[in-house]
Amino acid sequence: MKPIRVIGIYLLGIIAGLILGTLLMGRKVDDLTLENQLLQGHALDLEAQLKRLESLEKKGHIIQSVKVVAICADEQARLKGQETIQGLRDVDAIDLPLLEAMIERRSVSIQDETYLACLTANHISKTVTIYIRLVPQGQR
Repeated sequence: MKPIRVIGIYLLGIIAGLILGTLLMGRKVDDLTLENQLLQGHALDLEAQLKRLESLEKKGHIIQSVKVVAICADEQARLKGQETIQGLRDVDAIDLPLLEAMIERRSVSIQDETYLACLTANHISKTVTIYIRLVPQGQR
């Protein structure tokens, strides 16, 4: 084989490899650019949420914790119901009407008996105190 033909085949292989590499890298760059734009949008949303929360905190409108006070004739049921309702997580991110809706008429099972949590009152401050009455499911 002539050396010019070998050099031509070698250069053709290099060019084909460069073209294929460029196409593959172009797709990867497009994917990374799209992901970067999505992350930037998410970062802007989080910054806006942080500013809103900071302004609410200055006004004192942030729920920092929830305290549950249960009322029930059966002491074991009262403690279990209080523990169950208190165990709801992410209450800091929930507004009060949604928190009330989560608690009202929630079933609590204690030793083969089901109780309903009936919201009787709440006290709103940085610590929201929720008063519930536990009623056996058959009664109301």
